[in-house]
Amino acid sequence: MVVGGFSEELKSSVSPARLWKAAVSHVHIMLPKISPQFVASMEIVQGDGGVGTIKVITFTHAIKELSVLKIHVDEVDEEKFHYKYSVVEGGNPNYESSSYKYKFEPSEDGGCLCKVSGEYKTIGDYEPTEQEKVLGKEGFLNTFMAIDAYLQANPNECA
Repeated sequence: MVVGGFSEELKSSVSPARLWKAAVSHVHIMLPKISPQFVASMEIVQGDGGVGTIKVITFTHAIKELSVLKIHVDEVDEEKFHYKYSVVEGGNPNYESSSYKYKFEPSEDGGCLCKVSGEYKTIGDYEPTEQEKVLGKEGFLNTFMAIDAYLQANPNECA
């Protein structure tokens, strides 16, 4: 098994509460609205958004590597703005597991510091290619940055 991942800190002028709402609690509504060229739909198929919830993301043909992704909510702390989910179906077939985390910390300017990370474990001794590593990281970061940019451009959304 090979273990790897990434960790990034991003600054945002958007408050932690608004980012939380758009990227976590209302993501199934917001993501298809923000990125319709990539996300056809996102549905909660089990649960209420809390720990144990299962969500299914259906991608458009613009995403050649994926068509459907099923995720499981592992951790939710609405007070501390901490969220973790794992991919349970549709991810890289050479990965035993992969998971992603958000943590939004308030900053003095009213915005927040966004700590985002991802981790994977491969099956056997499989070593991911650089392209696979970049796709996993960039897909996650680009989604987050699209949500952030949308909220900055639409100050009344998720207010």
